[in-house]
Amino acid sequence: MKIKLSIIADAIDLQTEESQSFFKISSGEVVLFTDDEILAAESNEDISEQHEWYKEVVEKAKNFLENEHDYIPLPSKYDFHEYSIMEKFVLTLPNEEQKNE
Repeated sequence: MKIKLSIIADAIDLQTEESQSFFKISSGEVVLFTDDEILAAESNEDISEQHEWYKEVVEKAKNFLENEHDYIPLPSKYDFHEYSIMEKFVLTLPNEEQKNE
């Protein structure tokens, strides 16, 4: 199964402090759940009066809670350390002059 890197990057970029993105292994889908959606799925609160899109998200959140083994959490944007990545790359350069530069 192939998934575009841009989809993963967008999912990471859309995360907030109140949400988390996951990759669903069985379908190749990337999903984002807010803390409120997870709480609604856990509490089994009555959502019959909610919008259809919200009902769908809560159902997906319930599936997530029942099948967490099928989901891989995506890193947050705060998990990336660009400077460290650049340092590691520079160390792989064969030319000493390029490394120093």
